[in-house]
Amino acid sequence: MKTLKYKIKSRIFLIGVIVMTILFYSCSEIGYVSAEPTYVEVGRPPQPSINHIWIEGDWIWRRQTSSYERRDGHWETPRQGRTYTQGHWQSNGKGHHWISGQWK
Repeated sequence: MKTLKYKIKSRIFLIGVIVMTILFYSCSEIGYVSAEPTYVEVGRPPQPSINHIWIEGDWIWRRQTSSYERRDGHWETPRQGRTYTQGHWQSNGKGHHWISGQWK
């Protein structure tokens, strides 16, 4: 009897892991393109204060169009004890994909 319960629990656990893995990868926001999109930077608005830093524009993957859409840069106040790392393009065998900027 214990063996049957163990087998059932093991299978339920395994199915759960498989389902979670599928959900994780289906929600991935990484999209690959054959060439990096071009973008012309528009003028920066005036700096709101000496405490603000400029955050370069970002690229957002749009699943509906299978393409990247540009989000303009903006001024932001720094987060205490953190440094902002700008986003960048990364290439591999699948193509090019955008790594978003982030506070570290």
